Amino acid sequence: MIEPQGLGFWVAFAGAVGGHERIVTRLGELGAKWIAPRAGEGASRDRNWQPKAAKEHVRRYHDAGLRVFPWLYSRPWTYRAEVALLKQLVDEGADGVIIDAETPWDRGQRATALRYMEALDKALPDVFVADAPWAYPHFHPGFPFAEFATRVNARMPQAYWSEIDNRGARYHLPRIDDDWAKFHAANPKSVRPVWPIGVTYGHEHPSRPPGAFKPDDLELFLDRYGDRPASLYSFEAAREPALSVLRSRAGLASK
Repeated sequence: MIEPQGLGFWVAFAGAVGGHERIVTRLGELGAKWIAPRAGEGASRDRNWQPKAAKEHVRRYHDAGLRVFPWLYSRPWTYRAEVALLKQLVDEGADGVIIDAETPWDRGQRATALRYMEALDKALPDVFVADAPWAYPHFHPGFPFAEFATRVNARMPQAYWSEIDNRGARYHLPRIDDDWAKFHAANPKSVRPVWPIGVTYGHEHPSRPPGAFKPDDLELFLDRYGDRPASLYSFEAAREPALSVLRSRAGLASK
């Protein structure tokens, strides 16, 4: 089984930055070791990760020394088709896959989540699988955290501090870690490595999240989780303040 190592970057809208052909040429200077490209939503493939092109993208990333873990935005009512799609992604050369399970799974889906994980385990028994759930488990008591844990190898909570409010990473990251520790204490069979996803943007982004982007927050995130394969969302949303931090750290690491 191949697992992520080092810093990863998520890509949601590859076309916004010229496609994967251009992204691959820019990741090295940022210290990236793996990439999580958007592969689709439910039963549908992303237009930038169609089968033939996906094989070429995987080859390019591998040639550049990057591992590839595509992600799929998940819905309970398409889980059977998602299993087939995730297997197809691996057959195309991906090193593993990530399930982005959010609002559609928030209530009344525990039994479906179990069926999903059972089917996925049969289809991909020896392949790395992670999910990207909510940052704070206790805020989502109906979400099937424990059910997804029956198959996933790691949790990648969306620790997007600027999307939550304006209190920043220094406030949220310790509390997110503590919330996962409490979840694991209450659900010992569900203990899995927790590799948070940080954020590269703030309220300057077109989506206008409530929090500002501050380079110190990004530095704090990278320092706090430097011992694990944490990652950042997203490559295409990163602007010069974030890119400058990443280039500087990558340069220091290479010396």
